[in-house]
Amino acid sequence: MAGLPAAVLAHAPLAHSATRCTAADARGYQQCVSGLEIGKMETVRQRCRDWCWAACIQAVFSLQGRETAQEWAVEKIFGSSKCRVDGDGANAPQIIRAINGEWIDQYGFKFQAAAEVLPDAALVVSTSVPGQGGSQATDMATQLFLNDGARQLVSELDRGRPLIIGAVGHATVLTTASYVKDRSGHIKLTELTVRDPWPDSPNRRTLAADEVRGAFFVARVWVR
Repeated sequence: MAGLPAAVLAHAPLAHSATRCTAADARGYQQCVSGLEIGKMETVRQRCRDWCWAACIQAVFSLQGRETAQEWAVEKIFGSSKCRVDGDGANAPQIIRAINGEWIDQYGFKFQAAAEVLPDAALVVSTSVPGQGGSQATDMATQLFLNDGARQLVSELDRGRPLIIGAVGHATVLTTASYVKDRSGHIKLTELTVRDPWPDSPNRRTLAADEVRGAFFVARVWVR
């Protein structure tokens, strides 16, 4: 990257997106993975007990080439960047409000950010759950989506846009989706990989079945 202006290097995304699919089988099904190629890089951890949402905002901005601090999001919503003993978790509307608007990154450059909850989508994840006689594949439909949610989710990841997913009272950054695609292009999610800001959790992990059932929102975020 020698010779590139410092501003260009400062705004370069830290991850690139890719979609890889196997050849179609006899029934026309392909196994695919879409998402960001981050490798072993760790995303930021939350600095206070209830700051998972703010750490996710910082991580999403960073992955798109804009370095900020989670304290800035907290101060925007709560008026202070100190950890609060009475809790400073944020709900979905507050997270969207924290993201939307003009920001100044740590290099002093202005940028615009916007977010919205993925609307009217149907997230169906095939997972394996214990049952009599062994494990059986079960489709779990959450109330998070109503129609083509899987396609929307994959489309965002394919564009290099990580998403913020809120589930079971905790926010994580969704970076990769594994899915099956049929001849008609219909998508069925099989696994969701996230980056978890909680300090005691593995940074890279998959969402557990109860988290998928308890998912309450997925937000797409873009910067410009």
